[in-house]
Amino acid sequence: MRGSPRISRRGRAMAICALAAVLGTVQEARADLTRKDVQEVKKTVIFLGLLRGDQEPVFMGTGFLMRVESVYFLVTARHVVAEFRDGAYTGSLLDQDLYVFLNNRNGHVGARSLAQAREGPPGAEWIFHDDPQVDLAMLPLQLDREVEDFLTIPDHLIVKASELYETQQVFFLSFQLGVKGASRVEPVFRQGMISLKQDEKSFFVDGFAFPGNSGSPVFLMPQPLRFTDTGLTLGDKLGGKFIGVVGQYVSYNEVAVSKKSLRPRVVYEQNVGLSRVWAAELLEEMTAYPRFRDQIESLKLQESKAVLP
Repeated sequence: MRGSPRISRRGRAMAICALAAVLGTVQEARADLTRKDVQEVKKTVIFLGLLRGDQEPVFMGTGFLMRVESVYFLVTARHVVAEFRDGAYTGSLLDQDLYVFLNNRNGHVGARSLAQAREGPPGAEWIFHDDPQVDLAMLPLQLDREVEDFLTIPDHLIVKASELYETQQVFFLSFQLGVKGASRVEPVFRQGMISLKQDEKSFFVDGFAFPGNSGSPVFLMPQPLRFTDTGLTLGDKLGGKFIGVVGQYVSYNEVAVSKKSLRPRVVYEQNVGLSRVWAAELLEEMTAYPRFRDQIESLKLQESKAVLP
């Protein structure tokens, strides 16, 4: 009587080795984001807010740090620092009383005035994207690595929007209203997935964002599997890469109408759970602007003069 075909010992050994290789690849992909990575990415995030009369910080918003050549830059959402009214920016800034908060190496929280940052070294000013709809802003900061405990997001981590697709898992870090008792800058991790791509400038993430989250950096979550042009592939070369900046959450307005007068009485705004994210490569566009390059050269010249005997 015929039975099932037997597998030779050599065949079984080869199958076991192949399975081990696959599992090893998956495990390696899952381990891309280590505990050290988590601690380091937290150091790139700063909080924005006010100083009370007793010099205690009041956190209100989020930003992060990048470095262009030798100059440090604060990156956040434009509407956080520029007045936006009736669907357009008015040209007025909202940063007069705002401070940048970041952790110091001595365990305390340091504060730097945004107004003083603009009034300090000549040439230091906000850079906005040429497209007024793009919600991004960059400002040079003078920081001291010996005093302040921070890191910057390197530009080699930027992923082009053309490499992204719906269902990719993401995470972002930000200040979060309602989390009390924090004596240091400790961003909250949130996660979601890319739910809609309409163009190469921005995309929507299925993940709740709230007031204070605008300006948060967004990264790809490492995954054991990824889709390519040839199909499903083991391993994830994009995991942990920087893909964008949270602009604002998507809301839906529901109008309550009076039954008697049929006139609107109350407007209820609801967070639908989607957040608009601006592509990280737009920051590269901004760093290529002539006014940005002029600013960089001016600040570098001042740095070189400062170190001369």
